[in-house]
Amino acid sequence: MSQTKRLTASEREALLRMNVAMEILMRDIHELDQRAKLVPYARRDLAMLAAVAKRLLTGFRDTIPDNQLRTYLNALNAASYVVGIKRPGAPTRNERDYGMWIPYEVLNALLAGCHDHCMMCDLDKAGRRACPLKKALDIIPNDSEDRPDGDCPYYTLL
Repeated sequence: MSQTKRLTASEREALLRMNVAMEILMRDIHELDQRAKLVPYARRDLAMLAAVAKRLLTGFRDTIPDNQLRTYLNALNAASYVVGIKRPGAPTRNERDYGMWIPYEVLNALLAGCHDHCMMCDLDKAGRRACPLKKALDIIPNDSEDRPDGDCPYYTLL
């Protein structure tokens, strides 16, 4: 049996962050299957990372006294995470200041509108490759697949 020791406030926050990071990893590990095929041993390493993180967190939980563990688990159920892009600007800005937040649903609606525009595109193949709208859309994460011939993935009238 592990020895127990009360959690300090900073340890509690660190464990909450570590637990949330593990949940993100476990949730998204399968999203990277295709990309992992491009990197030697990536699938093995991801699985190993998840297993080690799980074992480590279980070990840490075993060292928390029961009354604090219940409180910790309740806090964990209410924990959330936010991922964003830091604001560009002066280096004196607080690290927690983020740029504009655009919900994924809004981006999808914008992409759908752009897709409708691109579907009616009358540019030739070279023009579509050089299109500034295509370049802007390529920066935004979306589910459009790259075409092997390098043509615009948003152009659908083939």
